[in-house]
Amino acid sequence: MKEFIPAVAATIAGVFAIVSPFITWKLKNASDERARLIALDKERGDEIKRLYTDIFVLFEQAIKQVLQGETFSLAREVSEATAKIHLLAPAKIATQYSDVCSLLEEWSQLHYKATPRQMKVGEETFTIVQAPDPTAKFKEPANVAHERLQDALRKLIGLMRGELGR
Repeated sequence: MKEFIPAVAATIAGVFAIVSPFITWKLKNASDERARLIALDKERGDEIKRLYTDIFVLFEQAIKQVLQGETFSLAREVSEATAKIHLLAPAKIATQYSDVCSLLEEWSQLHYKATPRQMKVGEETFTIVQAPDPTAKFKEPANVAHERLQDALRKLIGLMRGELGR
């Protein structure tokens, strides 16, 4: 029996010597994988945060352009944001984004109809005032549409904040 003790001890030490590096390797791989997943989650979170910020800025710029009677120049940015929101955001945010886009279009058309015509002569711009005012019938619907747009935009911002807070 005493002669087996050194053999058993050597066998246990040999098994441990073989198994120990394997266990270390597995633990290292698991740790690396966990770190990679954490980095991917952080990167995705940062991308979503940039997207939501860009969307908010985009709507603010679009509303400003409509109010100032400027030519709409954000078509490419809106197309990119639409694609990204449908690929990256949850369905409820994508749906609300689409609603806000529809309301923006509706309001901008009504606002254009409710705004007196302007004529540019050289460097000067003149507003054409008529009596009776042909734009009067569009002013109230434009105001209502603007309020609905603002409410939908506030809801979208709330949804995006909620998503960022998770």
